[in-house]
Amino acid sequence: MKILIVSKEKKILYDALEYSFEREQIEYECIDNLTDSIPGDFSNIIYINYDDKINSLLSKVEIPVIVISSSLYLINNDKTIVNYIISPLVNDCSNYTQVQKEYLYQKGIYNIIINKVYEFINNDNQINGLVVDTTNCKTKNNDWVFKFDSIAETYAWLSRKNITDHNFVEKVVNFYHEKIYNDSSKEINYLADKIENIQKGFKLIDIFVCTNKELEFFKTNYFFKLLLKNISDTYKIYIVDRDILKEKEPIVYNKLLDGVAIYDDSVYIDTYDDEYSLGKVDCNKSTIDEYNKYFDYVVDKYGTRINTEDDTNGI
Repeated sequence: MKILIVSKEKKILYDALEYSFEREQIEYECIDNLTDSIPGDFSNIIYINYDDKINSLLSKVEIPVIVISSSLYLINNDKTIVNYIISPLVNDCSNYTQVQKEYLYQKGIYNIIINKVYEFINNDNQINGLVVDTTNCKTKNNDWVFKFDSIAETYAWLSRKNITDHNFVEKVVNFYHEKIYNDSSKEINYLADKIENIQKGFKLIDIFVCTNKELEFFKTNYFFKLLLKNISDTYKIYIVDRDILKEKEPIVYNKLLDGVAIYDDSVYIDTYDDEYSLGKVDCNKSTIDEYNKYFDYVVDKYGTRINTEDDTNGI
């Protein structure tokens, strides 16, 4: 399977298809304009924002076509299958954050368009000439929270966040769990990106919430030991007694359990009880503000700052 995307403008709908194809590892190419000679060996053409000026070219192609446009323009082509998706989203150029876009692609209205595209690509029943009008289609809710389908996908998302520009203080709360701190290849790859950011001088703060016994486990973990070696003016580590926090601040404790990562545009929240994923992402501004307050409160009231590797021995 190899898809040709034809789109003069790279708006959000184009980004949504590109995001989905890369996530599903589907081969694709993009061009601005369709010509008489279609390059490569493609299984489908997706034409975005079609108008009647291109009718003569699309009427000659011999591979299945999916037209996504704000209005319906019928194509007279007896040589192949042509199906249509009508949506005003082809003109959407809203200023979403990257994480909000991911929400829309995975759970929001764009996900509906993507699913219809896959139905037409697979098209087991050889449906031809079907028009799907999503103009008035809305999702059930818009809570700006999405989950991951696998642990690998979770790590991939966290790694992508690691390599983006950090014009803010990234704040992370860590709880010990053998599901995470097992020196796995995914953990090591994630760590490598984080260490690179620390060495670049990005501002990061880690809180490790643990019992004395769990702290001993942390001290044998490669991930944790390497972080200790990279403590600097811009990278700080705090240890918080898990038992005390749970006893004194049960509401805050349960909010932070099983761990969080606070970014400028979202909060990643660990959910270790999910066997398929590690966590979820919340893009709400109110959630970002809420978790920043929890984090700062815990650091100020219960945090013990670690300045050297030897400091952990005195806790």
